[in-house]
Amino acid sequence: DYAGGPDINKTAKYILWKFMQANRARLGIYPHLTQATDTRNIIFVFAAVKETILQNALKETGIL
Repeated sequence: DYAGGPDINKTAKYILWKFMQANRARLGIYPHLTQATDTRNIIFVFAAVKETILQNALKETGIL
C-alpha cells in the first residue's frame, strides 16, 4: 500500500511507520538505516542489537 515513489527517505519513514503500527506491546524500537555493504555500520548495528537483547534478558531474570 506504499505510494511514495522511489524516494529512499519516504520509503524508510513508511517502513518505520509500519513497524510502529505493528508494535502493540509498545516495545522499544531503535531503527537503523544502513547499507549491508557498509561493514563498519553493520558491526555497530549488530552490537546495538546484542546489547538490547542482553539488557532485556537481564531485566527478565531480575538481575537488573
